[in-house]
Amino acid sequence: MREPFDRIHWAGTETATEWSGYLDGALQSGIRAAKEVIHKQAI
Repeated sequence: MREPFDRIHWAGTETATEWSGYLDGALQSGIRAAKEVIHKQAI
């Protein structure tokens, strides 16, 4: 469920690699998704 779909990058506690279901997991997945978007724009 973490794989981007077209221009949609998923983020939320359910997509966290650690601490799924907790605020820390939501933050971790948000940071991950932001890095994906930045990396994709740099290409």
